[in-house]
Amino acid sequence: MNIENFFHDTGNGRIFCTLISPQNPTEECVIYFAPLFEERMWAQRIAFNFARDMAAKGSHATLVFDYHGYGESDGNAEDFTLARCRDDVISLHVLMQTRGYSRFVWWGIRTGCAIALGTIPAHAPINSFILWAPVLGLKDYIYESLRANIAAQMMLFKKVMAKRDIILAELVQYGQCFRDGYVLNHVDGYRFGGIFYQEILNMNHSKDLSYLAFPSLVVEVIPPRAEKGKLMARTESTAETAPAQQNIQYRKVSEREFWLIGRDYSQRAESVYRATLEWLDAQASGSKTGEASLWNRSER
Repeated sequence: MNIENFFHDTGNGRIFCTLISPQNPTEECVIYFAPLFEERMWAQRIAFNFARDMAAKGSHATLVFDYHGYGESDGNAEDFTLARCRDDVISLHVLMQTRGYSRFVWWGIRTGCAIALGTIPAHAPINSFILWAPVLGLKDYIYESLRANIAAQMMLFKKVMAKRDIILAELVQYGQCFRDGYVLNHVDGYRFGGIFYQEILNMNHSKDLSYLAFPSLVVEVIPPRAEKGKLMARTESTAETAPAQQNIQYRKVSEREFWLIGRDYSQRAESVYRATLEWLDAQASGSKTGEASLWNRSER
């Protein structure tokens, strides 16, 4: 396989990218959308190892990129917006097309799924979509994640300087929440800006994903149950797809919650890998469709 690290200048800043590709050319390219905040770091090795597995099979290349303000890309985390991410991804698509890729799979983990769904252009050359443990309600996710922020305030100030509702209200009104020299609008130390949060408030992704108009895989991760100090595996199962969602397949798999900080640093997620590779193989053996639009506009 080939692994190439490079900066791509989008015209609005440089985006750091890693392209993991098979030894032999392929027209299939996976675009990876990482989780936000600290989950990005903990899921990183899981994502890279899966990309290596696909490249080793010779089936797909994978483009891993850092969002604006994250990782090695230019900018600050609070400047990240869905609109900027959409422009960056369009530029990356064009770049990959100049490199000979013509079929694209979008793949998200956790909040990366919502970012992908919130940034895709109306008409894009996307052939399928993969969502691992998707978190689609970013508003609720950020609200819950701010619990740690409140605990940090207690340690730092010996009292709560601003509750979650106040932090978010001031973020919308003033662009940030500031107390005694500290910015409080952050999750895990990653600041998020007022424009991004306003975009989140305007997002309306249905949890049943009925608006997805092309083949999609949703992998639900169920942690193994603990028994006598050991982790006991669950049996994998495939849920039947509803008639209105015949393009979407749901898989429930037993796997550790690899996106969380824990004592065990996960390197691979074999059950998730297996379910996804089986689905990709089934897609490859079926009839290939041309360019597709993500949205059924009447159902958006």
